[in-house]
Amino acid sequence: MVAGILGEKVGMTRIFAKNGESIPVTVILAGPCQVIQKKNLEKDGYNAVQLGFKEIKEKKVSKPIANHLNKYKAKPIKYIREFKVDDSSKYSSGSEVKVDIFKEGD
Repeated sequence: MVAGILGEKVGMTRIFAKNGESIPVTVILAGPCQVIQKKNLEKDGYNAVQLGFKEIKEKKVSKPIANHLNKYKAKPIKYIREFKVDDSSKYSSGSEVKVDIFKEGD
């Protein structure tokens, strides 16, 4: 399982507890994240997946990042991060990782 997903802060709001207490909370737009690249133990020395989040216009991506994304047939992405996993063979380039990988309390 992936250790996390990517998201972007949308804003702040508040929720009210049963006793009427106001609790400040952060609103985050999370996932879906696209699997861009898989790294495996034999080739790279560790298992990981590279996730991308938030599609953007192609002209807003630098040439080195655009070439990397084109190599894996990925769309222009704003955020790219790598997460270590136990077994990268469970994922395929282009597949999506969604919020439903988490359960309440994780």
